[in-house]
Amino acid sequence: MYDLEHYIGSGVDSEVKAIFSPEGNITQVAKFYRQNWLDREQLELYFRITNEAKIMADRKKIKLYFDFWTGKLDVRVIPFDQTIIVDGEYVGICEAILCKWGDIYRNDRHFNSQLGLLSNRFNEELGVSGINICPTNARIDKKSKVLFVTDLCDDIVNLKRISLHG
Repeated sequence: MYDLEHYIGSGVDSEVKAIFSPEGNITQVAKFYRQNWLDREQLELYFRITNEAKIMADRKKIKLYFDFWTGKLDVRVIPFDQTIIVDGEYVGICEAILCKWGDIYRNDRHFNSQLGLLSNRFNEELGVSGINICPTNARIDKKSKVLFVTDLCDDIVNLKRISLHG
């Protein structure tokens, strides 16, 4: 089905591997989630919220102000195309984003502040707590003026639905 041997990197709760097209291009990534930290319900909530955030960002045409020269960036959340189980591990398959990591701006207070405001907006409008978009999980394409969010949570275990009725 998938050749999942090409390691890209690791996060707090996942390991990322590249999926190549027959032509040899990276087209998708597989995110392997560490089940010793996360249970099935938590991962399913995360997958659902990520896909809801994608729909919300597209529908509301959310933008993030980057800098004077670049201006506003369209926010695009990368959804999960598929979730599968491989050797007992949950794996989320999604589009590969091949542009600059926001991590190069991790010390930029303005960029971090904008990611914080974006995280707060997603938390509020999706009725959750725990969304925290960090620079490592943002990709910036200045040419097309898009901020790609590749991961909503710096730690999935913190993601929770909240009651909107007190």
